[in-house]
Amino acid sequence: MSKKKAIKIATASAIALTGAVAVAQPQADAATNSVDKAITKATTQVNKAFNLYYNTAKKSNKLPSGSAIRKEVKLAEQYYAAAQKEIAAKGGSKKASYTKKLEASKTSLNRAKNYVAAVSVTLKASRTALDSAIESGTQSKVLAAQTALDKKIAEFEKAVAKVFGPDTRRLLTKTYTTPAKAESASVATEMKVYTAYKEIESKKLITTDLEKAGEKIESVKADVEKLKAKDSKLAKNILKAVEKNNAKYEGAQGFKVLKVSAINATQVEVKFNKAVDAETVFADGKSGAFKTGATVTLTSLDAKVSGALTGELSKDGKTLTITAANELSKRYDLVIDGIKEVNGKALVKYEETIKIEADTKAPTIAGTEQISANLVKIKFSEPVQAHTTATLKYADGKAVSNASVSVAEGATGVVVDLSDAAVEVNKPITVTFIGLKDKAGNLVTPNPATVEITKQQADGVKPAVESLTQTGVKTFNVKFSKDLAAAPTVTVSNYEVEKVEKVSGNEYKVTVKTNLNGVQNVTVASYKDLSNQAGESVTKVVTFTEDTAAPKAKSATVVVGSDNAEYLEVTYDKDVTEGKLAISGSYVKDHVTTAVATVNADAKYASKDSKKVLRVALSTFAAEKGAAYKVDVVPATTGGVASLSGVAPEKASASFTRGEDGAQSNTNKLAAPALAVVDNNTLTVTFTGAVDGVSATNAANYKVDGAVVESATLAAVADGKQVVTLKLKANSNTFTGVRNITVENVKALGSTVTMDKFVQNDLSLKENVAPTVTSAKLTANNTITLTYSEAVVTTGAKEDFEVLYGGKSLATKVERNATATISIPAVTAEQLAQGLSLKALETLDIEDAAGNKLSVPANITVAQ
Repeated sequence: MSKKKAIKIATASAIALTGAVAVAQPQADAATNSVDKAITKATTQVNKAFNLYYNTAKKSNKLPSGSAIRKEVKLAEQYYAAAQKEIAAKGGSKKASYTKKLEASKTSLNRAKNYVAAVSVTLKASRTALDSAIESGTQSKVLAAQTALDKKIAEFEKAVAKVFGPDTRRLLTKTYTTPAKAESASVATEMKVYTAYKEIESKKLITTDLEKAGEKIESVKADVEKLKAKDSKLAKNILKAVEKNNAKYEGAQGFKVLKVSAINATQVEVKFNKAVDAETVFADGKSGAFKTGATVTLTSLDAKVSGALTGELSKDGKTLTITAANELSKRYDLVIDGIKEVNGKALVKYEETIKIEADTKAPTIAGTEQISANLVKIKFSEPVQAHTTATLKYADGKAVSNASVSVAEGATGVVVDLSDAAVEVNKPITVTFIGLKDKAGNLVTPNPATVEITKQQADGVKPAVESLTQTGVKTFNVKFSKDLAAAPTVTVSNYEVEKVEKVSGNEYKVTVKTNLNGVQNVTVASYKDLSNQAGESVTKVVTFTEDTAAPKAKSATVVVGSDNAEYLEVTYDKDVTEGKLAISGSYVKDHVTTAVATVNADAKYASKDSKKVLRVALSTFAAEKGAAYKVDVVPATTGGVASLSGVAPEKASASFTRGEDGAQSNTNKLAAPALAVVDNNTLTVTFTGAVDGVSATNAANYKVDGAVVESATLAAVADGKQVVTLKLKANSNTFTGVRNITVENVKALGSTVTMDKFVQNDLSLKENVAPTVTSAKLTANNTITLTYSEAVVTTGAKEDFEVLYGGKSLATKVERNATATISIPAVTAEQLAQGLSLKALETLDIEDAAGNKLSVPANITVAQ
């Protein structure tokens, strides 16, 4: 359009606008107006949608209604699209400027759309699914639901990250992300444990990779403890799987020593992977001296004898502290064998050489324990030597009368008795130790060492009987108001008391010889508290009830014992005695039914921990392999199983298919052998009984310090004994005298158990290094002079050498004389020219002081 034409149109328009009659605008103006309106409409709606979420979050600290924001954003999108179409259709030459104007709102539109996209990622369905899965208690469903929710949360967080406005993002996170994450996290512990044990099961790690299974179990050990505090169905189901797999792991792992360490001059600490059965270790079944049959030995390799050994188990039964009578130092062979864990599994024999560094750490006073008003225990950091010179003084320096401190040899503490009336109450007493030493001779630090103790005022309250409770058919417990110094005297009318045993400081178990029944008088007397305050003798009338209800079988199933044999295991609802069970019934094999005649079989406790579970070997009544058995189990008429009150249990029934008893391992162990020296190169080892040939002829199972065992040859059994002959490698034993001779790892014939390591250190062996001729010279025409590697002697008048010239005999045989020379016939020049040599004869009798015969592996050249 030309400039002149534009001016004319503008003028005409101005005239028209001032006219009295309205005249329609040209078509171009109408088009422009519609585009502007469309842009305005779109821009206004975009701003409305944007501000609905942005300003609501920023100014009101809340999120808009989901339906409202979706409606406004949808309209904004529609109006924006409509404006785009209007521009395209009617924008004309101003299309670019219209587009630019419209696109100024596009950022706000995209921001509003991003908000809608975020809130459209709904977490509710996933959270509901997780809730339902948790309620069901099914671990796999919970894991799937948790995984789905976590995936949805990640998707939502990704969408929220695109939303404009920190206030909006904060509110979206707070409203949706945080509670969803909390819900997922509520089962994080459960799923961590579940996935660990799921891997153990799915990959069969207990059978394919026991070490990795152990790592997995250890990695969630703390989490398992957390689950034990939860009462949900899910937690309980997971713990069942944990218990099942842990039991399998423990079973597969065996019972073994984990770690051994010396903790001071006289004590060695041994850590096991399972709790030790104290009854298999100690003579009294609790602590102290070791039981006959249990091997716990410390054999010194450096003449540092340990002396008598005693032991003590930790509360959890997994740590054994071995205490030696003597100071320990340098190397020891530690052997632990013949003991069992609490479930009856035998220890995998432990045999190891340990090194104990000299104890240079000074002992200290570790503290005190006020046992009672009159008794105070002073504790030491380690076992100490006997000490009787400690002094007791009040703060003013006055000596304490009628009280003393006597520390026993090897004690880790001492109890000071302040009960005498001469000892003042509530007056601090300083106990001073001068020269107190630990077992290694280290002086206490500081030296002198002091500790303060006090005799307290007795509370003036006498101990009293609080309750008497029947605990068994022959037992009841007496509980007192305070801890007692010693067991009380208890009598029961019409009954003889067999024993009174301490259960805890204030409770004692009373056992009578026959079943308790009816109304009886129980008298409790002669008891004092720890402050020496005597309680009143009291008689209580107690009604005892004899259990007359018959035991009922809760289950009767077949199990495989640790000896690989099958057993019928019957579990009753109450304690029963061991005895005979009469078993009868029938079995079906190859469609043929055969009766099983009544067999009175021995029924033994399945474990020492329960008297409710009995086992009967299937081999005693069910010998048909593969047969389907149905049997009834009742007490035998004579010697039958009964409740502890003597009531016969009710009939139990069982159905099972007979398998096959596995081979029982031979666990015979060879006794210590007898050693004997035959000669410088030979020893014999005599075993009682037949031995396993492979282990007996393995030269590595025999060690002679200072020498090399080259071979071990086994002779046939004779007179119940079998002898192994050991040959030492020639020239390997370089000294004469006693030395350690060790025999180990040899098995009895057919046994799976190796012998205990045997060391003997009182046999003397002579060195076996044979002397040699280092030079032979012709020192005269009729004399050859020999030089030896060591001093030698001749043991008889036998000929030793033959003289040769050019390989031909001089037709004479000679003997070495006392001066290490050999006299020969005078040699000729022709003979000399051909060369002289000496050939050893079988009659050679030249030896060193240890009796080793001269070694002449080849003819000796005589130098001229």
